[in-house]
Amino acid sequence: MFIACLLVQGCTWLNYWPLDHGIWIDGVRRYASGRVPGEDHVVDQYPATTILVPAGALAAAGLTGDRALRITMAFLIRSSRR
Repeated sequence: MFIACLLVQGCTWLNYWPLDHGIWIDGVRRYASGRVPGEDHVVDQYPATTILVPAGALAAAGLTGDRALRITMAFLIRSSRR
C-alpha cells in the first residue's frame, strides 16, 4: 500500500509541482508588497503565515520570491529538528 501511494503521489507531484510552486511564489510576492493576510488568495486558505511572512520579508529585502521561500522553508525545517 505504501509503495502504491508513493508511486501515485510521486507521479502526481513530479508532474504538477510548477503550478503549486507558482502559487506559493505569488503568495510570497503578495506578502512582500506589504499586504495583510486575507481570504482573497489561495495561500491565505492555509495556515501559511509562518512561512509567508518571513519569506515575504526576505523578498522585500531584495531576494527573489523563490529564494526567499526556499531559505525560509530550510530554516523552519532545520529549526524544528532541534
